[in-house]
Amino acid sequence: MLKTARSFGSVIVKLRLRQLALIVATAEAGSLRIGAARSNVSQPAATKMLREAEEVLGTRIFERTHRGMQTTVAGDSVVTYARAALADLATLRAELEAIGAGVKGRVRVGSIAAAGPDVMAPAIRRLAQSHPGIEVTVRVDTSSALIALLLDGRLDFALARPDGHAASRYLNLQRLKDEKIVVVAGPHHPMSRVRNASAARLRDCSWILHPRGTMLRSAVERAFRAMKVEPPQPMVETTSDVMVVSILQTTMMIAVMPSSVATLYASRKVLRIISTKLPVHLGPFGILLRQGREPSPSAQVLLRYIERGALTEVGGT
Repeated sequence: MLKTARSFGSVIVKLRLRQLALIVATAEAGSLRIGAARSNVSQPAATKMLREAEEVLGTRIFERTHRGMQTTVAGDSVVTYARAALADLATLRAELEAIGAGVKGRVRVGSIAAAGPDVMAPAIRRLAQSHPGIEVTVRVDTSSALIALLLDGRLDFALARPDGHAASRYLNLQRLKDEKIVVVAGPHHPMSRVRNASAARLRDCSWILHPRGTMLRSAVERAFRAMKVEPPQPMVETTSDVMVVSILQTTMMIAVMPSSVATLYASRKVLRIISTKLPVHLGPFGILLRQGREPSPSAQVLLRYIERGALTEVGGT
């Protein structure tokens, strides 16, 4: 029977960084031998380190199965926080290196496409004007992918939708905007000249959609079923808006994308928004932060510009 650690402080004092690295490496490899090699320790030393970590935490982290070392339910949480702790230290090192090189800071942010034109881009423009020494890395992806990166400590924050994600309980959300989803096509597509295209007519077109199981794909399927029409089976599946736009310009396919993104491309006559009452809804997106983790000073500056921009937009509508 393992003894429970007396307090959070005692856990912090007793757990070592090499133990955290070993736990993560073992979980990823499914093998203590491989985890030990990746952590540059011998297997006997790794066994001792792991046993000591379990005694400090008061719980089993791994169990041996026919498939190797598998994390327990409690071990899953330990690995999640171990990854985050190591990522935070890596961020600190990068921040210190940036300061040493004369750069004032670095921010790693994730963003869904919907947040790009009207939220992220204006905030970065303001940041560049007021804090030119802060470097920003933006990862554009689906909400699920961004949440995974955020929980692993590889993002400072994300602009995404947490709805329905199993890990939402580990996140704090500040809602920003409810973006409309529109149907789009190339500038010469016949449907671009139709007024209030029906779901049945859209269903008969060749489609580009997000992969099955993603939030946007599910929203499209719900919209067609709400109109009593079977959802289309896409010819192409991709999450890349750039790929979507490239294909739409040279084919007779159609797709869906956030209104802000579609409007940007439509203003440049790259594509056209199809008139339809197909009710595609995703719900609001917002700022996602890991619970218990304070954003870096550089990240806080960018967050302020994002929040101010959102408030200005709401106030002006």
